[in-house]
Amino acid sequence: MRIARFAGIIESFVRPPARVLEIGAGEGLLAARLAQDGFDVVALDRTSRGTFSIVESSFEEYGAPAGAFDCIASQLVLHHVHDLDAALRKIATLLARGGIIAIDDYGWERSGDPAFRADRSDLHRADKMLPALRRRFKELYYDDHPYFDEGAGNDDLGFTFIGTV
Repeated sequence: MRIARFAGIIESFVRPPARVLEIGAGEGLLAARLAQDGFDVVALDRTSRGTFSIVESSFEEYGAPAGAFDCIASQLVLHHVHDLDAALRKIATLLARGGIIAIDDYGWERSGDPAFRADRSDLHRADKMLPALRRRFKELYYDDHPYFDEGAGNDDLGFTFIGTV
């Protein structure tokens, strides 16, 4: 459900055969969905774990020409990046003119569960990620949504941000 929802949002902003970079592709499920829909997808992850072809690299080490992508997407990854500002600067550089950044993530600090928050205290918070995104990109779309149960839960921890340079 989460992947289908995010793919649908991305597809409302860019059309195939747009070139998409997925950061932290995991099993490649989002990348596979977008490729199936006609997008030219490059999926990055440190290790290949699925059937979709993954470029084994961290985003920090990945090299591509400026303006190479029409969309850069990440799902449940941004809260893990080491240097948030550096990652957003690099995304802005890699985006083509008029390209979009598509982020689907969550704000663990919004949880009422102290143990859940304590387990994640070393990760970026939504109340830090969102202002950083809004400083660097013009917001085109924003939505709070459930994080748990593949996005079908009754919490409000998840968020989707779409922006442009």
